[in-house]
Amino acid sequence: MWFYLGFGLLLAVPGPALEAIRDDFGLGYTGVALAISTSAYGYVAGTLIGGPLSDRVGRRLTLTLASAGMALGVILVGLSPNVGVFVVASVVHGISFGAADPTVTALVGEAAGARAGRALNISQITFGLGSLAAPLIVGAFVGAGIGWRPGYLIAGAVLAISVPIFARLRYPRPRAPALPVRQVVAVMSAPVPALLGLVIALYFGSQLGVSAFWAVHLEQTHALERSLAASSVGVFWAGLLVGRLLGAWLSDRLELVRIATGSISAAAALVLLGALAPTVWLALAAAALAGLAIGPLFPAVLAMGVRHRRGAGGAVVGAMLAIGGVGVLAISPLIGFVVDAFGVRSGLLVVPGLLALALVALLVARRLQISAAVGVRVSTAERSRTLRRSRR
Repeated sequence: MWFYLGFGLLLAVPGPALEAIRDDFGLGYTGVALAISTSAYGYVAGTLIGGPLSDRVGRRLTLTLASAGMALGVILVGLSPNVGVFVVASVVHGISFGAADPTVTALVGEAAGARAGRALNISQITFGLGSLAAPLIVGAFVGAGIGWRPGYLIAGAVLAISVPIFARLRYPRPRAPALPVRQVVAVMSAPVPALLGLVIALYFGSQLGVSAFWAVHLEQTHALERSLAASSVGVFWAGLLVGRLLGAWLSDRLELVRIATGSISAAAALVLLGALAPTVWLALAAAALAGLAIGPLFPAVLAMGVRHRRGAGGAVVGAMLAIGGVGVLAISPLIGFVVDAFGVRSGLLVVPGLLALALVALLVARRLQISAAVGVRVSTAERSRTLRRSRR
């Protein structure tokens, strides 16, 4: 949970700091979106390596080294004298976070078993707290004339505390032996993890669109002062925090796929409402409710991945999150281009379309899972009948 607190701080800093970073380095919206999203390049590499590696060498070593790399990279971002150092440091913390993220998810799944969905929602409550605090922190420092850098430095300090925690943590034993490398590759490239990864990619892109451009939208469309607009992004993260709590409650009562489909549908409608809202108060209410709606989505999809194949939890989640990182690389500059070409509001209007595609991918993945489960039951029943006939 401490790790997710640092992650929440880190993820929510760039959005409210975007205008200040752009002014500091003299970039356009497309340029600053590309600079911020470079961590996703490292993230993709880290997930492809870290998830499968943690299945083999263990969670402790992977998480200790990865959390140290994250802290170092984030602190270097906060100290970067130019955009070049900013980009390199972003790649460093992206690789480290990519290795840590699927490993933490697999760890929680192994500890929780059948209640993985509930446990993942609870463990990420602190992510909501960090995401809620970051816009307030950035807004306060920007308003005081100090700038955007302290937000990254605070996130890096929090992540540094994760290093001794992961080094001393008592880890549960894996519930199944690690798969051979050939099987790991086959599992990671299978259709269901790929489709669930596409859902995560579109979720990441949607969350980035809201968190990065909502403050700019409020500043330009509703004439809010910059520091106030930056801080007001916190209503989205506050809604997401409550959404995580709601997801933990729903996970014991509904199927994961029902939670995910309802989350996607409601969030798409609310983001659309917020982008078109005629008043700032309606826009803020829509942002808060959109965060509430989308809160349960990510843990639900992760839990579906953790349950997909025993003995390869890190590999499956790593593949899903790698696809999510690739999606950010494509979606972030796309939204930046739309904003440069058509205005900030049009960038927010991209988000409902992304969520609609996520809904389609989720339903197809679920259909394939059901078909595979039916096939396994039929095959098992056929083997049993054959064995009984041979005994006769």
